[in-house]
Amino acid sequence: MASTIHVERNHTLGLEEAKVRGHALLEKFHAKLAHLISDVSWNDDGTKGTASGKIFTATFYLTETTITVDIDLKGLGARVMKGPIQAQVEKSIELRFG
Repeated sequence: MASTIHVERNHTLGLEEAKVRGHALLEKFHAKLAHLISDVSWNDDGTKGTASGKIFTATFYLTETTITVDIDLKGLGARVMKGPIQAQVEKSIELRFG
């Protein structure tokens, strides 16, 4: 199943700094949207994170040169908000990853 939202950006931070910023990004989303996010986790090496809730599932991928966010929106109500959600994700990535 294809992601409803797909955002991918190149960066020049290196993997360790990308992990620091990626983890901070996901934690900020979790703090800001705690009522919508029920679960946040990272794989053992910190390069793949997931967040999920009633209306979405998101996966964050970090590499030496890219950050990728895939978000599957569940239900018509969530899909109506696709534009604003994608814009916020893009803005947040731009602020942290340049």
